[in-house]
Amino acid sequence: MPAKRIAIISGLIVIIALAFLIPGLWSSSTAEASTYKPDLTTDSATGITSDYATLNGEIDSDGNSDIYEYGFYWGTDSSCDEKEKVGSSIDEGDDFTYKLTGLDEDTRYYFKAYARNDEGISYGGLEYFTTDSEDSGDGPTVVSDSATGIGDDYGTLNGEIDSDGGSDITEYGFYWGTSDSCSSKHRVGSSIDEDDDFSYRLTDLEEDTRYYFKAYARNDDDISYGNLKSFTTGESSSGDGPSVTTKTPNVEDGYATLQGVMTSQGDSEVTSYGFYYGTTTSTDYKITVGTDSLDEDETFSYNLKDLEDGETYYVKAYATNSEGTEYGDRLSFTSSGSGSGTVPTLTTSANASGFAGAILTGTITSNGGSAVREYGFVWGKTGGTETKVNVGTSIAEKANFVYFLTGVQNGNSYYVKSYAINQSGTAYGPMINFTAAGSAGATGFIGTTGSYVPPAAGNNQAPVVVISTPGSGIAATRGTMVAVNATASDDVGVTAMGVYLNDVKQMCCGGNWIAYYLDTSRMSPGLYTIRVTAWDGSKAGEQSISINLK
Repeated sequence: MPAKRIAIISGLIVIIALAFLIPGLWSSSTAEASTYKPDLTTDSATGITSDYATLNGEIDSDGNSDIYEYGFYWGTDSSCDEKEKVGSSIDEGDDFTYKLTGLDEDTRYYFKAYARNDEGISYGGLEYFTTDSEDSGDGPTVVSDSATGIGDDYGTLNGEIDSDGGSDITEYGFYWGTSDSCSSKHRVGSSIDEDDDFSYRLTDLEEDTRYYFKAYARNDDDISYGNLKSFTTGESSSGDGPSVTTKTPNVEDGYATLQGVMTSQGDSEVTSYGFYYGTTTSTDYKITVGTDSLDEDETFSYNLKDLEDGETYYVKAYATNSEGTEYGDRLSFTSSGSGSGTVPTLTTSANASGFAGAILTGTITSNGGSAVREYGFVWGKTGGTETKVNVGTSIAEKANFVYFLTGVQNGNSYYVKSYAINQSGTAYGPMINFTAAGSAGATGFIGTTGSYVPPAAGNNQAPVVVISTPGSGIAATRGTMVAVNATASDDVGVTAMGVYLNDVKQMCCGGNWIAYYLDTSRMSPGLYTIRVTAWDGSKAGEQSISINLK
């Protein structure tokens, strides 16, 4: 074959080969150039309220590579430091949204969409919106309660749902942080009823650091926040705080006895203990019952008076030592009797046989729905010439009170009726009459056994006083009623007795027996002296005891 023809054929073979080879190279080059970062758009926010808004974005192109993450960056300035990942797989041309909650009212927020594939991350344009200045008013009502169980690196946040706002709660929990902006969020749950409590124990906190928190709750209409609270963690070198238990209050008409138990002193002596109470779960009012140490398992109490009838009150015990303050569980109770009801009802009786006087007895059969604040007798020769005798200022329902009436004349007739006062008014027992009998010098008295105690013959010695209750040196808890009971004997006859607290007269009555109830609710903790004195007309005798009020 001629060489020229061979050359032509070889050239054609090369051209044909290149025709197959070059498209492959071109196709390979084109495939590499078509893989790139996603292309997307940030759309305007929608559904804007005072505390939430919906962010919107769209994938314009996936860059010929699967998108494995997408979402939004947002914040209160254009740097958009906060990130919300919406998903991990989305197709080209699809829209995506995210409902941003927990926002501040009347505040401008910035955001931009983002998407990531194997080639990298891309962002949509920067958008912004401003939240409304007013809440819708249909959100839940939530309360932030004081933190409990606080240690050097932990603390328990507490909250309560006061109202669901008319629709089911869909989310609740806490916002917290080291500033009052409370930038961290913890969702506790998604379903909770009205009046239910909820809590969350924060851990891994910094020691000796102040933390802020507020409870939140959301229903279908809106989100609401509780009041801002704070607590400070202890130092790592600190020991254990005290442990205290709140006992169920004892509710009476018009008042309630708050009760707590010091279950453990902790690592140091307790320096203060008492109660927090109020008509809301925040228990804003503090009562210090004592400032000295209590024994473990010792009960302390306080009489809370002048309560509103039918009002719900909340209470929790507290105790403080050098390591910090701890709280018992918060309990609730409903008061009764105060602010409504009627005047008390009571009975009257008199025993004048064998005495130059009369033993008057009254019984509070009902306090009428509120605490009795004064009681005693009125007496005289006729119903229109009455003399009032105030026996005491605080007495329980169904209790008796006694007064030895002197100065009556043998053979004369007298009238007497008991009385009691509560906030609804003054009530009287039935009026009765008696005739004074016995010799003019007789001064015996009915004691607690009901027997006659005759005067002893002698040379006019000073009366001998015996205090039967309380025992000397006892410890009493502030807010309790201390019963002071004493009798006296004398060779001539006891004419009167009196009770003194730190030399201040509390009560005085005729006879050789006295009963007095000391109300400690308005007394400061400390050591007190109770003295009972008896007189026989010329000489006086006494006995004193001490009580330690905590």
